[in-house]
Amino acid sequence: MFLAVGVLLVTALLLVPVRPLLGSAGAIDVPNERSSHTAPTVRGAGVVGAPALAGGVLFGSLGGKHSVALALSVLALTVLGFLDDIRSRSGGVSWKARLAVQTAIATWLCAHGLRLDVIDCGTPPGIALGSAAWPLTVLWLVAMTNAFNFIDGLDGMAALQAIAIGVGGWVLLGRAGPAEIFLLLAAVGFGFLPHNVPRARLFLGDSGSLPLGFTIAAACVAGKDRAGASVFLPLSLLAAPIVIDTGTTLLSRVARGRNIAEAHRDHLYQRVQAAGWSHMGVSGVYAVATAVCFAAAASWPSRPGLTPLTWLALGVFCAVARRGLARRALAK
Repeated sequence: MFLAVGVLLVTALLLVPVRPLLGSAGAIDVPNERSSHTAPTVRGAGVVGAPALAGGVLFGSLGGKHSVALALSVLALTVLGFLDDIRSRSGGVSWKARLAVQTAIATWLCAHGLRLDVIDCGTPPGIALGSAAWPLTVLWLVAMTNAFNFIDGLDGMAALQAIAIGVGGWVLLGRAGPAEIFLLLAAVGFGFLPHNVPRARLFLGDSGSLPLGFTIAAACVAGKDRAGASVFLPLSLLAAPIVIDTGTTLLSRVARGRNIAEAHRDHLYQRVQAAGWSHMGVSGVYAVATAVCFAAAASWPSRPGLTPLTWLALGVFCAVARRGLARRALAK
């Protein structure tokens, strides 16, 4: 808990003097036709939040024997994201280079032993992954890294998701050991939030969204020895809006023959905001939906049927909302 308070204070306080430095370095998000904001805004808050998170993981040995490898992975992704932040006006780092670096970092972390060998469904012996452990773990790490990055598009969205996921993961993992990694994630979200709402003076940027997404995925794997955590925790994240939105958006773009790597405004949260909702209104609803998913996962031992029903209902709701907004746009 003390580590989390320290990470929160470091993030909140250091961002004040760092913000003008980021602007001088060229880390400025200039709005275009795909943007949800209307004024140039400094980006790159992750250069403070992500290292604070890595320091907390390392100092508290929260990743166990993998703490050093996890902390270094977070820092490497912070550097990658910062390069993209300062080059955003010239197109940023190519998606192929980003994906290659992310995959290399995820593979390196797996090589240091942080991988999902068994899926524990709450009762022994679980499902052994065997030779599929490495590729599935790498896929999970890279997918969550980019899913969190994709969802970072409205004021308060990334911060509130980090808080909801952080608190939810902390509770599900039993509030000890690897669970405290999630608490640090929530601390970064709380520290960044005042700089991002009610009017954004600073964006998280790729230097924050990439390492935070990666840490979320890695924390799930680190908590694999907790009964049921290796299936309930990732499924909570997969069912949460952060991935439902990203997944349905990518499928929609593929179906329409669009380039999935190209910047766009096809996310459900962007469409809802464009329909008249405020940034904080949309971000708040998404955070509540994420919390509901975690509550459903926590109810599995007593009410197992409620968990998949909640996830299914959320997926159907998102699909119906997307279709309704599409029809509304065509009718104009």
